[in-house]
Parts: sequence; C-alpha cells; structure tokens
Amino acid sequence: MDRSGTHDFLSLGALVVEGEGVSDALEILVQSVLELDTEAEKVKLLNEIRAALNEVSPMRHHPIDFVEWLPFDGVEADRKSVV
Repeated sequence: MDRSGTHDFLSLGALVVEGEGVSDALEILVQSVLELDTEAEKVKLLNEIRAALNEVSPMRHHPIDFVEWLPFDGVEADRKSVV
C-alpha cells in the first residue's frame, strides 16, 4: 500500500515480469492483508484484489466471478415472499 492508502497492483505485475514470479507476488498480497489492523481494511484490500483479478478474468462475464463484500449495515434482505 502506498502512502495515499491505495494499493499499487501494477508494481506487483512488474515483479512478475521481472522474474520474481507469481508466488512471490501472491506472498506480497497475503502479507499486505495480514499487516492491516482492522477487518474493514482487510475486506477493502481483498475487494480491490478481487476487482483487479476480475478485470483480466476470462470468466468476468459470469455474475459470481467477483463477489464484493459490503458492510452488513449496507445490505438489505430480499423481502419478497417465496411461494
């Protein structure tokens, strides 16, 4: 994460191109999540990672390829009755 609070996924891509490997880039992502203090920060970063992967996913046209997690207070139940 840079000082502005955003994550530089292009730098991770550069690591892979420079021969560091995908597993090294994944380890950096995992460590970045583990270093965050709050669940909200972790969820935000995981959503950013998932969204970035979804952009290049061959399955991005499927609705379940990317599931964005939202705070519980931002979710409403479907109130339709099932017959």
